[in-house]
Amino acid sequence: MASFPGKLGKLFGGGRLAAVDFDRRRLRLAESVRAAGLATVRRLRSAEMPDDLDVNDAHAVGGFLAATLREMGLGGAPLLMNVPRGQAVLKPLSFPPGTADADLPAMVLYQMESELPFPVADAVVDFTVETHYAAEPAAQDQTEGVDVLVAAVRLGIVDYYRRVASAAGCKLHGLGLRPYSSVRCLRSCLP
Repeated sequence: MASFPGKLGKLFGGGRLAAVDFDRRRLRLAESVRAAGLATVRRLRSAEMPDDLDVNDAHAVGGFLAATLREMGLGGAPLLMNVPRGQAVLKPLSFPPGTADADLPAMVLYQMESELPFPVADAVVDFTVETHYAAEPAAQDQTEGVDVLVAAVRLGIVDYYRRVASAAGCKLHGLGLRPYSSVRCLRSCLP
């Protein structure tokens, strides 16, 4: 699996990207640029969210984001945003040994139909084949099969982030999961 900087480099192919994370109190931004095939973080910025800003109002959040991006000289840059853990369903799944990579998407969707508390058609479902961090099975439960970590986010939540990006005058280039992103960034910084 590619490193986080390598994935960012492939994600936006060149130029600038603004990684955005926010909650009710703070907006955090990281400017990243691609150079020599890798994404490099150039600047970080944090701003307090105004007390009267309703974070459920995508247009209001997008307006505040647009102003902050303009201050950084990043107006119109493609955005990479994160969904908080409480808005996603994470599920580790294991498939039989020898499962072909080409079969995994259909197998994941089939299995998630019975695992989600909402219809799979009402969600964006994605997965990764790698270590599941804290969701790792106990040593006696491990198999030689294919282990995946599946994430599902309701379409309405994805639409909210698209509307935030649109209100900011930007394109939503990628949507990830905040805890997963944090762990990946931390691991890439450790020796």
